[in-house]
Amino acid sequence: MLNLLLYFKLFWARLKLLVLPIYGEYYYSKIGHIYFELGNDLLAIDYLNKSLEINKDADITLTKFNWFYLGYSYINVGEFQSSLSNFLNYLRFDNNNFEILLNIAKCYFLINNYENSMLYYDKVIELEPNLVEAYFEKSGVLFKIGKKKEAVDILKKIDNNLLHEIEKQVFESIVARYQGDLEKSLKLFKNVEEKINNDPSILDEIFNYNIHSIYASISLESGDKKGAIKVLENAIKIFPDDDTLYNELAFEYAEQNVKLEEAKKLIEHVIHKQPNNPYFLDTKGWVLYKMNKTGEAKSYIELALKLNPNCDEIKLHYNKLITNQ
Repeated sequence: MLNLLLYFKLFWARLKLLVLPIYGEYYYSKIGHIYFELGNDLLAIDYLNKSLEINKDADITLTKFNWFYLGYSYINVGEFQSSLSNFLNYLRFDNNNFEILLNIAKCYFLINNYENSMLYYDKVIELEPNLVEAYFEKSGVLFKIGKKKEAVDILKKIDNNLLHEIEKQVFESIVARYQGDLEKSLKLFKNVEEKINNDPSILDEIFNYNIHSIYASISLESGDKKGAIKVLENAIKIFPDDDTLYNELAFEYAEQNVKLEEAKKLIEHVIHKQPNNPYFLDTKGWVLYKMNKTGEAKSYIELALKLNPNCDEIKLHYNKLITNQ
């Protein structure tokens, strides 16, 4: 019903142009916002940028509106640096907006700028000390850079009274992982996965912790490569619209050198929606590399590296490709 209403708004906005053909910053902004609500982020970006170009900050309220939705649209299509730029622009006029600060922290993490990511998570926590999401994501940054004790400490600051029962198990599992007890972590995550698979509506009640992705990562850390693939394959059946799961499964097939044709189909299924996502491009390149299509692989991995030059994994893939050419 909501989509029908949005399509009607889009139709009406364009119909009015037939009677009064005036294109301008407000029209483009309105159309861009409708496309954003419809989930067509690429068209949203096109129209919102047209509005920005015409407006040139003459109406700062409109400019902020465009920056806000451009930030979200760019992150939805995997263009993290462009998302960051728009959120930072917005922040100049509203520097205590925790939602914007949180998205800036996420963008810095996604472009591998971990120092700035933690800085902005700290700002969010200062403004919103009960925002569980900020503690969880900051712990992930700390784990990424090898600070496992600090990662555990930040999770232990969360008030358990704020958590759903499933979230308590997720956090207990993650703490076990950070402390090196992979057997306990896997056991807890298996229980969480079973509950969510039996009742996916649970995810409507909690923050999206990328539970299946984390479960697959822990399986890999414990040496269970087949188990990691099984987790991701099952997850896609339950959440067929999650682009990240497609990317991760395609990458894991390539890493294990299995089902390469299927891996290619999986990444091609999502990459057209996020054509400049460096992680998706890297996966496409890595799949092609494993299929011995080195020339094609190089073009994708080179573009991925250009879009995210600080990613160690993409650098590793590029160096391996060059070495083995």
